[in-house]
Amino acid sequence: MLLDEPLANLDVHLKASLLDEFQHFRARTGATMLYITTTRCEAMALADRIAVMTHGRVEQLAAPQTLYRSPATPFVADFIGIGGLVQAILPAPAAGGQSPDRDRRHRATRPRGRGSGRPVPALVCLRPEDLTLAGRGAAGRCRRARYQGGEWLVELTIDGQDDCELQMLAKPGAVPEPGAAVRLRITEWLGDSGGTLNAGTSGNQS
Repeated sequence: MLLDEPLANLDVHLKASLLDEFQHFRARTGATMLYITTTRCEAMALADRIAVMTHGRVEQLAAPQTLYRSPATPFVADFIGIGGLVQAILPAPAAGGQSPDRDRRHRATRPRGRGSGRPVPALVCLRPEDLTLAGRGAAGRCRRARYQGGEWLVELTIDGQDDCELQMLAKPGAVPEPGAAVRLRITEWLGDSGGTLNAGTSGNQS
């Protein structure tokens, strides 16, 4: 079954209703559906696998969770979900040749041909749930905060990376004022050990 932008120009409530109907139809019939859309929320809600394309080229083909947590390219990282890309230095591969970004679930993209035996620059994808305020860590500044019902989405910049913009989730009472200096800590992406995001050549420390 081929669907090409079936929900374009519909209001939010009708879109939600039809998305439910598509899911029920697929579960009831077992039919294969090819769903073409420029709206990532529709794709993430319906698909088992998503092909992210730009300029006629497939950037990544994977399950929605994989695209969100392990984007293969900067375009996919930026297109799938809210987040930001930070310049980083990844440690050299550990003994046995395994790279830290794979072993410890770093969501990072290494430059091709630069993975041999020494630290390399990389782009790290940080989602809002990956960051929290801390007493030490990367120096940044709050640009603005938007209330989203139960929590705030805080937009941040990192000192030394003027073109980098990150988002962080904050509970009421813990929302920095616009223009306020902040310190950030990576929480989710290194598992229980946590990590510190350093400005400039931001390192990943456990």
